[in-house]
Amino acid sequence: MSNQQIWFEHISTLLKEEDDKQIKEELLALEPADIEEVISQFNDFKDQRKIFRLTEDTEKRAELLSLLEDDLKLKLTEKADPQEITRLIEEMASDDAADFLADLENETLVKEILTHLETDVRQDITKLLSFDEESGGGIMTSELCAFPNNLTVKDVLNSLQPETLKDPVMYIYVIDSVSKHFQGAISLIDLINANPSEKVGEIAEPSSIWASLDEDREKIAAKFRKYNLWVMPVLDHRNQIVGRITVDDILDISIDEADEDIAIMTGTSEVVSHDANLMEAIRLRLPWLVVTLLLALTNAFVIGHFLKSLDKFIVLAAFPTVIAAMGGNTGMQAATVFIRELALEKIMPEEFNSLVLRETLSGLLMGIVCGLIAGIIAYIGIPLLYSDGNSLNPFILAKIIFFSVCFGMTTASLIGTLIPIALRKGGLDPAVAAGPFVTTMNDILSSFIYFLIATTLLRVFL
Repeated sequence: MSNQQIWFEHISTLLKEEDDKQIKEELLALEPADIEEVISQFNDFKDQRKIFRLTEDTEKRAELLSLLEDDLKLKLTEKADPQEITRLIEEMASDDAADFLADLENETLVKEILTHLETDVRQDITKLLSFDEESGGGIMTSELCAFPNNLTVKDVLNSLQPETLKDPVMYIYVIDSVSKHFQGAISLIDLINANPSEKVGEIAEPSSIWASLDEDREKIAAKFRKYNLWVMPVLDHRNQIVGRITVDDILDISIDEADEDIAIMTGTSEVVSHDANLMEAIRLRLPWLVVTLLLALTNAFVIGHFLKSLDKFIVLAAFPTVIAAMGGNTGMQAATVFIRELALEKIMPEEFNSLVLRETLSGLLMGIVCGLIAGIIAYIGIPLLYSDGNSLNPFILAKIIFFSVCFGMTTASLIGTLIPIALRKGGLDPAVAAGPFVTTMNDILSSFIYFLIATTLLRVFL
């Protein structure tokens, strides 16, 4: 049994016994993330609200509030005292506070909470709320330690002592004393080990790795991964530092983006939770399924058209699924690999042509191998199944199967790489390509290729 389950059962027992004192002691020993997991297991809102209220430590309760699911946040705050919510917000880092207020649907409550905040806190949060949540400004925290370059190490260390930042500080930033332009950063370790009389401007490490206010958060996350960063400064158009982004926010973004890609790849616009409303789940899933249905019907008409002229050779009807399966899997492999490389910013636009050529060649070589195997099996197996001698010549059938598998897999690899590139150039998410669209498109093309080859070869040999 997991710790989470043990905590849940223990607190459930205490709730039934109405032992609030013991519950408070239990919650005091847990981390906010652990309390959030416990709360999420309760179905009764009264129990959830009671556990939240019995979390007495204000700082812990503030972090817990920022971790809860959006719908539970709304329930907990809609009838709460605005001043109580204000006290919790003041304990949050500015970016967490801005995210929390952005999630609230009650604009009146948000305005009331803002009026109760201290002026500097209110200004910071209001500024963060003005940025697009997908941008650098939308994910940064305005809390940072920035000092003029003419201060000594001793001066900076002395001024750091009374700092009460909500987020951990690993670097201090150095700015020009006149222009306020960003000059560089110093890690706390280097600052502590430096000569106390040395100017911070002389020991600051210049850095070209920073985020702009309007930079897309996915590109910022890619920088964190590429350079193995813990924190990144955010600069405005005047080259002045206005905030910083920490790795915990990047982790959340990576999870969100992964969830979004998984949802799109499975044919929905967003992840459907196991406890989602039935109609909401249908609304998210149905549109792409309808698109898939229409494409599948197109495939059926393609097959039906060719079968009219090939009804003498009914054995041909046994193989379209084989060709479609090989093409579908090959296309999905190519698309998945390509989309991953695009998402991680590992592919430059100038590399597109060579990579498309490589994937197409890969599909061709794999198609030759699989086509030979399928052709040989068809050549040996069909005479055994149709011993009356009225079936299609096994040698002709083997050729049809070989060329169909070969060209089907080659085309699928090409489609699996071209569609993500086309979507990226069109400003759309390439993950869309790995869903039902590529699969069904490959079904249509593989059926068309199969019957076209079959018709052509039959005309040549018969």
